[in-house]
Amino acid sequence: AFSKIYTLTVPYTIEYQNIPKNFTTVKSAQQQIMFTMQGSGYMFLKYYIFDSFFVIPVDSQNFIEDTSKKIHHIEIETQEFAENNISPSATTILSISPEKLENTISVITKEKIPVLANVNILCAKNYSVVDSLDVNPDSIMLEGAKVILYTLQFIETDFFEKTDVTSSFSVSLNIKPVPGIRLYESNVDLEVDVDKKLLHI
Repeated sequence: AFSKIYTLTVPYTIEYQNIPKNFTTVKSAQQQIMFTMQGSGYMFLKYYIFDSFFVIPVDSQNFIEDTSKKIHHIEIETQEFAENNISPSATTILSISPEKLENTISVITKEKIPVLANVNILCAKNYSVVDSLDVNPDSIMLEGAKVILYTLQFIETDFFEKTDVTSSFSVSLNIKPVPGIRLYESNVDLEVDVDKKLLHI
């Protein structure tokens, strides 16, 4: 059975290594290429027993031409990559997806970003919210790829709704995570001041 020829779709993992200190990949440091291949049962058995056989290291320094730059782009043509990294004697490659892998190596930085409370507060009749909503802290420190932090104008909390409100209250709100970004705070406190409306006679 091991000598029989099979057709299977196999994921190869591209693992970026030797990333410079204080830099990170914007997407995952591991990306997958899906190969539809023909090969012997023995070749595919190695995949299921020894996963590392299908992990291909890529030196990130190959994409860094100027070490003074804070952003470096990665483009890998998967067809050419396969020709250079997969033994043609072991398998026959029928198709590859995607045609190109893209990633970015960016310097790691820290930024303080305002917090937006994603809430809907509805007061009962003759009651209203006094002043603006009090969010504490109103901004938090984030750490991660500069190219991601540069795009963030604010960071949101999970949605919170409260209806028929007749008195002031406070609540802890979780902050929505941002992929690849470290949050120095995981939640904020929201204080809502509610009072009766002034009735003009």
